[in-house]
Amino acid sequence: MKKFIAIALMLFSLVLAAQTPTQESMIREQIEKRGLTEAEVRSRLSAEGISIDSPEDAMKNQGKIKAILDEMEKEKKGGDNAKASANNSTEVSSDRASMIEAIEAEKRTTENEAENAQEAVMKTVNDRKIFGRSIFTDQALEVFRTTDGARAPDNYILGAGDIIRVTIFGSSQEDLLLEINSQGFVQPSDLPKIFVQGMELSAARKLIIQRLSSYYTFNTNQISVTIQTVRTINVNIFGEVERVGGFNVSALNTALNALSAAGGPTEIGSVRNIELISGKKRRIIDVYAVMDNPSDMFQYDLQHNDIIYVPVAQKLVTLTGAVRRPMRYELKEGETLKDLIRFAGGLQPRAYPELVIIRSIDNGEETITEYNLREALESNSSIPLKDGDQISIREIEKELERYVEIGGDDAIFYPGRYSLDQTPTLRSLVDKAELRSQAETSSMFIERTREDEAKNLLVVNYDSLVKQNTDFDLQGLDVVRVFTEKRYAITDSITVAGDVRQPFSKSYRFDQRLSIANALAFAGGTKPTATQQAYVFRKNIENPEKITHIPVNLVGDWDFELQPGDRLMVYNEALRTRIPQLSVQGEVIEPFTTAFEPGISLTQVLKMAGGVTEKASRERVEVFRALIDETQGVRFERIVLKVDEDMKVLQPAGFNLQPFDQVVVRSIPQYQIDRAVQISGEVFYPGTYPLESGRYRLSDLIKKAGGLTEQADKEFANIMRAHEGRGPIGVSLKKVMNNQGNDSFDPVLFEEDVITIRRFENVISINISATRLGLAKRLAVKANQKEINPDEFEYNEAELQLLDQLREPDLDPGTSTELLRQLNLEFINKLDSEDLREQELETRNYVFRGKRSANWYIKNYAGGYARKADRGSVTVTLPNGQVVGTREYFWGLWRNYPDVVPGSEISLDYKPEKKPKPASEKTDWGSIATGISQALISAVTLILLLQNAN
Repeated sequence: MKKFIAIALMLFSLVLAAQTPTQESMIREQIEKRGLTEAEVRSRLSAEGISIDSPEDAMKNQGKIKAILDEMEKEKKGGDNAKASANNSTEVSSDRASMIEAIEAEKRTTENEAENAQEAVMKTVNDRKIFGRSIFTDQALEVFRTTDGARAPDNYILGAGDIIRVTIFGSSQEDLLLEINSQGFVQPSDLPKIFVQGMELSAARKLIIQRLSSYYTFNTNQISVTIQTVRTINVNIFGEVERVGGFNVSALNTALNALSAAGGPTEIGSVRNIELISGKKRRIIDVYAVMDNPSDMFQYDLQHNDIIYVPVAQKLVTLTGAVRRPMRYELKEGETLKDLIRFAGGLQPRAYPELVIIRSIDNGEETITEYNLREALESNSSIPLKDGDQISIREIEKELERYVEIGGDDAIFYPGRYSLDQTPTLRSLVDKAELRSQAETSSMFIERTREDEAKNLLVVNYDSLVKQNTDFDLQGLDVVRVFTEKRYAITDSITVAGDVRQPFSKSYRFDQRLSIANALAFAGGTKPTATQQAYVFRKNIENPEKITHIPVNLVGDWDFELQPGDRLMVYNEALRTRIPQLSVQGEVIEPFTTAFEPGISLTQVLKMAGGVTEKASRERVEVFRALIDETQGVRFERIVLKVDEDMKVLQPAGFNLQPFDQVVVRSIPQYQIDRAVQISGEVFYPGTYPLESGRYRLSDLIKKAGGLTEQADKEFANIMRAHEGRGPIGVSLKKVMNNQGNDSFDPVLFEEDVITIRRFENVISINISATRLGLAKRLAVKANQKEINPDEFEYNEAELQLLDQLREPDLDPGTSTELLRQLNLEFINKLDSEDLREQELETRNYVFRGKRSANWYIKNYAGGYARKADRGSVTVTLPNGQVVGTREYFWGLWRNYPDVVPGSEISLDYKPEKKPKPASEKTDWGSIATGISQALISAVTLILLLQNAN
């Protein structure tokens, strides 16, 4: 039943397609609609010689089968009239068309789904640019599903299921379809069978022609033996491929075609060691060998149930640089750098031959090895490569230096670069490049590159070289510029205006000059009312908008030469007793004062000043206009202008300059872009920051710097201020951050301030000069130097050893305190003599033990106070430089010592020495007692008198 349905399905769909339950039901429905049964159709087809078991036979006799089915339908309905027959035929044809259309739609859907699936696989393939994978990923290999559009090659291996077509068109004529059976034979009708399985098509063709020549009459060119239908085989693909599994493909496909159907190897799959397993026979496929000789791919033909296995690539290397195909490559054992470069298509012409760099991983560490590329390729020695190696071949980066270049504005026939060896001089270069007739040869410009890459511009008179038969030596990288005469001819005008008879403006070449005498003569002379004092307004050649003003005397400066771009202004003496002036000040490049010229605009004046600076405000350009009053004198009216980017007046409209105006361009308020502060230390982004306008505070800067790090001392900071020589400023950083913007805590920064955020350090320092520890250390030094008399101080050997131990600089507080305890306190106080009170600063550092008073740290870390230490002088210098002193109450009977924080330094001094009073100044205690007694008697007498009065 299924074979019959398959034949019918192929009949109506016109293609080989997979059977589905839906399609089978459609076939049965159509047969029933025709009024036929399966048995009738099978019997009729067999009687006509059509094989029911061969789908290919049904496909070939498709037209004949349709005619038979139509005939059977007509015979079944032979009693109907013609109209009914026509209607029924129309209806059946319509049904058949619907069925075919449905099957075709199903086929197209299936094919589209397959194509979409394959495209999705292609998109998901991570093409890592491994050489050899592209033949699978870019669909270069077509996968043959059927024999449509494909022709079996002569080396095609025949197998069971293949159908061979033999056509004889000689004296004998025959058309035979011979299917190879499971035993490997083909059976021509009424002729002996021929064994062809496993033979190449070309060999089988010769054998069949030889056998048939005994039974048929034909010449060798009157017989054709071809493959009518190629068998479908199953191929199983495993390993590192994109899609693993079994694939039904035409036997025309090779192993590489089948791999393409599976999406090709993965990014770790091998393309050099692919295994093709046919029964017990194993073959290795090397894609690189196939790419070198594409005909080799037909050696890997497929048989039914063949297995293709793609293992993991064992050695992948990366080749970059100056090769024709820089990619990743898979190498086999024994292949070397020379083989790798061959796979890459060879070296590029600009490959540097002296160096190849190989980066490898050895024992978990990256190593770099350098080889001479030329020696590696020319010698027989091989450079081994390992998996993961990265090979880099550099390009020649050194630019050509032994050349000179010549060019210009159509002044040269053959501009370009020339060899310095062939054209070492200017004349030899010009001879090769050939000058045009319009070339200006009096000035040739040579741009020369110095060793520091700076450029020098040299001017050479080529005409003089030729006339004197000399030459100019060129250097490597010289660039010669030759221009046409036209470039020199078109320059600018010389203008004469003002109080002359015929003002003019005439163009001149930039190398031409015109004296004032000739200029005035050309203008017909000056008018009688003209003054002798005039001005020349001269353009800057490099910056035409920049104009300088030159005062000249028309009588004394007749030889003064005007140049192209100059404007000579002659003034009228009758207008004023002196030439009116116009000045420009403020934010301009070059402030100046010049003669007023009628009709001159503000824009022109500012251009004459070289333009405005970047600080100039377009909102405030002030003009101070002189107002002369005979009774009140001279006063000035201030006119405020607003201008645009081109310095044209916007407000007030219609403004014109007048004689003696003073133009002042104001700056943008608080424009100080060059002001900056610097922050260093424990912030995330230390460095220099611009000081913004307004009140820019320390808290703002810390935010800009990313905030404080975890290691920052969040209590204190220092500001070093250069403004007016202010010096260091102590800051409580904690109060700054808790009171941002508060003038009492958050300081305003000035330009050039340097802020230091210290690292938190839990250490304190004590100046031990006036402590028992300092006294004992000095005593130990003097005792060791034999500067103290033992008889006078009565110290023994044990006490001397304790003093020696106190001399050690790195004693911890506990040890020093214990040593001081062992020394007799009376002994130390006795030693506290004047000669041991040296005020040299000796500081010892200790670990911070909590927020305690300085008194506690002196007693516990420095052994306490020396006998003559001034306890009221104890101070604590905080990390920000702030000094906190000791407060005394009740004439020194009670003291409040400052607290110590991390980073603090404790200091104290000895009491000041008391100078002995002279004998004349000694206190007369008797006189003092007499005075006190008299005062007491007077007080008592006064009290008694008051009581009696009451």
